[in-house]
Amino acid sequence: MFRTLVCVAALAALALAGAPSGAYCGSYMGFIKGKMTVTGNEFAFSLDVAGTKSSCPNAPFTVNAAGAVDVPSLKDPNACLGHLVRSNGLTQFDVSYNAAENTIKLDAGIGSVTLERCDKSLFGLGNL
Repeated sequence: MFRTLVCVAALAALALAGAPSGAYCGSYMGFIKGKMTVTGNEFAFSLDVAGTKSSCPNAPFTVNAAGAVDVPSLKDPNACLGHLVRSNGLTQFDVSYNAAENTIKLDAGIGSVTLERCDKSLFGLGNL
């Protein structure tokens, strides 16, 4: 019985460690800044491109064992994230999570940015 409880607790800890949580920040070439705040299985995304700000709240996502993040709203042109991607002329926007480094990579094909926990970020994006 005790061994079963220990195994269940260990699996639960691994499951929690395998998904992002909290606020992640990053910047691309200094003029594009992004912030993703993850709560449970949803995130809010904020983007600042040379002073023009956009945000999308409540985007549901899942993370597979390899760290690939599936964000269904990216494929929906009527959803906030789908509209944001298309209105910026992007045809690709991939998201992945590196659990070992606790970072999120956003890859738009023409460039990518790695978001790290805002409390560790060098960019000090604060309330983006």
